[in-house]
Amino acid sequence: MDPRLLVHLTGCSYQHETREPGPDGDRLTDHSALVVHLAIEPVDRLLTSDPITVAAHVEPTLF
Repeated sequence: MDPRLLVHLTGCSYQHETREPGPDGDRLTDHSALVVHLAIEPVDRLLTSDPITVAAHVEPTLF
């Protein structure tokens, strides 16, 4: 994590559910996920769009 974000860190934990088998017997991964909670305000809202139609957008999108 970038040291500049540490002042905004309010919590973190491991999520082990990603390693546990789901109802179908499969699991997402063999790794745990790291959950990080930050107290920050977004500067600008990110544009998101359907990945199928993203080619129709001129501006860059997050998804």
